Amino acid sequence: MRKKYDIQALDYEYAKRWIDNKFRDAAFPGGADASPDRRRRAAKALTRAASHGSLNAWCEKWMTSPEWNSMKNAIRAARLRREKQRGTAVPTRGVDLNVMAHQIVSALAKAEGVTISELIEMKLKKDFQKLKRRTRR
Repeated sequence: MRKKYDIQALDYEYAKRWIDNKFRDAAFPGGADASPDRRRRAAKALTRAASHGSLNAWCEKWMTSPEWNSMKNAIRAARLRREKQRGTAVPTRGVDLNVMAHQIVSALAKAEGVTISELIEMKLKKDFQKLKRRTRR
């Protein structure tokens, strides 16, 4: 089975802090299955998650898909803030897609294991380079 997400070493501290903060919510981890016993066992197991790899394994075992998605979004936002502070953030632009176009690029990006931006670059780079060569003539 493919991992839902791979916490990078660079993101370990932020992911750990996000998880610690989520324990304030009685429905974490596990959503509707978050019984007090489950929460105790999860908290105990979390104390042994001392690296990004072991934290990733903890998340795989204890968190639901919506919890994973929430954490991924929070990590991405933290990473972007960190990159902006360092001046290394890649400039971005927003694009509106109709629902079908979004479903297509999302499914393809997921299948390739890349972001939508990376997918667009991969699939259209050659055509873009050809266009640039034609317009320079």
